[in-house]
Amino acid sequence: MTLSRICRSALSAFLILGFALTTTSCNDSKKKYIDKAIFDLSPDLKSASVTLVFTDLVKSTLNTSSNIKNYGQVFTTPYLAGTQPFQAGVNLNMSVIYDNEFIEMSPTMTLPNGMATGVNRPLVQISAGALADGAAEFLAYVDISEWSWLGMATMIKKVDTQFPADLVVSQVFLRDSAGVPAVFGSFFGPSLNANGGVAKFGGLALFANVKALAAARGDSNRPVELSAEPGLILSGKRASFYQSNPAALEKIGALYSKALSELQ
Repeated sequence: MTLSRICRSALSAFLILGFALTTTSCNDSKKKYIDKAIFDLSPDLKSASVTLVFTDLVKSTLNTSSNIKNYGQVFTTPYLAGTQPFQAGVNLNMSVIYDNEFIEMSPTMTLPNGMATGVNRPLVQISAGALADGAAEFLAYVDISEWSWLGMATMIKKVDTQFPADLVVSQVFLRDSAGVPAVFGSFFGPSLNANGGVAKFGGLALFANVKALAAARGDSNRPVELSAEPGLILSGKRASFYQSNPAALEKIGALYSKALSELQ
């Protein structure tokens, strides 16, 4: 795995996703940073790809493709004015679920800060390395028991005590037949130690249910385009405060904008 390239690719994708989440009010989007999500599945159902397509408010010129062992890639395609939007995504082959290294790991239902992932199944959390300067750490998630959920997350050193602990802000792109979120991105705050310092840095996560996406595609072999639902889902101890204070939520967005600028 080319660590510096995969880290910067994943970091930019998730930072921009978090900025899109946190610069909206809870009921009405102020600024639209993500245009849509695109899902593709191979005809044999063994490979899945999820891509975020951004609006022209995001002008990242990152162009990367980094391997996750031999199971897939994290990738970005650059913004080209007037011709191509910035895109970021991940594709994986289901053979990842047969990797003995991952099979032996204990699955989890929590984000790095200890709050729930929002996925109703335990997932194996796989370390995907860190930036050389320690500015960010990266994780991959996969449902080892069956080929259903996959995801990624990043912990960002700048997401520290300036950001609210015990808060998760999510945006949904698809729900399954029971109405449960099946594709969603989340911002999560840090966890704190007994002295009020950072125990685990906060960050961003993206999860996708391959089976629900396959059902949404039906018999078509064409990629499925997904628009984000309006509004946000907030959870955690401070959810009610931010639900009723969109200005405070937008302040988080401003801090993320600063973090993004400093990490580029």
